[in-house]
Amino acid sequence: KVAERKRTKGRRTFCQKHAMGTTSQNWWAFDDAASRHRRRCRSGKGADGMVATTRPSASRRGPVKQAALAQMTCAVLAVYALAAPVVRGSYMHAPEAKHVRTMLGCTPRVLMYPTMLDGFSDPHPLVFSRVDENLGLPRNGKQICGGGYIPVSGTGLQVCGSRNLTIEMTPEKAQVGHSFTMGIVWEYAANTLTRPGAMVGTPATGSVVQNVTGSVTIEVISPVPVFVTLHDEPSSYVFNLGCMGTAKLMARDESVALDLASSGCANSNYAIEIRAEAEGSYPTSVTGMPQGVMLPGGGLGGVPLLVAVEGDTPSSRVMEFRWEPERGQQRSTPYRVCFSAADVYGLAHVIKCITVKVQKCMYCAREGDTIASIASQYDTDWLHLYTTNPLVTNPDALPVGTRINTGVFYEVRKGDYLELLYDRFFVEESQLLALNPDVGKGQELVEGEELCVLPPVCNVACKHGLDCTPLQA
Repeated sequence: KVAERKRTKGRRTFCQKHAMGTTSQNWWAFDDAASRHRRRCRSGKGADGMVATTRPSASRRGPVKQAALAQMTCAVLAVYALAAPVVRGSYMHAPEAKHVRTMLGCTPRVLMYPTMLDGFSDPHPLVFSRVDENLGLPRNGKQICGGGYIPVSGTGLQVCGSRNLTIEMTPEKAQVGHSFTMGIVWEYAANTLTRPGAMVGTPATGSVVQNVTGSVTIEVISPVPVFVTLHDEPSSYVFNLGCMGTAKLMARDESVALDLASSGCANSNYAIEIRAEAEGSYPTSVTGMPQGVMLPGGGLGGVPLLVAVEGDTPSSRVMEFRWEPERGQQRSTPYRVCFSAADVYGLAHVIKCITVKVQKCMYCAREGDTIASIASQYDTDWLHLYTTNPLVTNPDALPVGTRINTGVFYEVRKGDYLELLYDRFFVEESQLLALNPDVGKGQELVEGEELCVLPPVCNVACKHGLDCTPLQA
């Protein structure tokens, strides 16, 4: 009976202490153990799990008082349990996964935070966030917590003492064309009464009762430069000596247009540059542009230009190739001038070539030109030149831009050579070479080659402007 009384008294004392919250066990931090003990009180079992006796106690309290006290103790315990804070269940929902596109030269920042439930305020003092160490951060990736960067210590990524975590990344060249996914973990920690600073380590006290995860994917897109074919673009261009010839070029980046709000970029596409390209150009040159020529008065003439025109933007370039050819740049075969369109980082490029023929036997009148002044340039008589241009009304006043024929075309036949042509057309060697700068002295002619000749018109008879014979006096 003595042992039985001790055991019954021990059971009542344990349940009473639980009801008052004075046991050494912290039951609301260790919920499983507390629930087990409460069930034992309600079922009449003691702390040791033994079934309590129902025999009358030998104490001054009778059996009725003992039973009433046991019921009251378990009732108080149940009420206290209902009033205690709930630590199990769902307190927050993970945010939806985010996919952000960006490009080289940009720094996107992605804010991630869970949705708190049960009326918890923002920010909640018991929520911590961190990057999942299994996935980690890519190169140049950073965490921002409380307005400051979280350093990466020797032990790994530190924890943010807030539910708001920002991921930042500044891509580098090697990362273009790749996607990087970062996992984020939010933890609800019970029994942590004070929140650490803005940049904190793992909580020292308390236990994690819920965690949710989210993800951020940052895709670094590649540039896609292309040349745009204009609706009125010719298959080839014909330029004349003394007149400014132009060819319009348009190129743009056709990669995915970025969302400026999330990409961290000032522009939605890569900036593009159009430049002259030596590769593919003919005749070959260091710059890819046709070579300039020495002018009679000194200096270099006939140098092409590439200038921006109306509608030009960093990611959609509109440029104009401008060239005013000089004497010495006319050719039988056309020039091939090539251009490259590339992003400003040199990640990708495309090449486009155009053909430009600088026409022989044609000259554009400039300010102050006359038939006589033009004839002196080509070592011929002004009357010959005037006769070749029947539309010219005043040989001493030529409007700027007037096309002047400086000869007639002749197609080289099989067996032709320069000396034969000198005699056939009654022209001097210097005159023929001046009209055909692409033909060298003593050069072998190619059948089908185009030459410019200016036969005399006095004391000769020519058939269709070609085969001529001297007239008898």
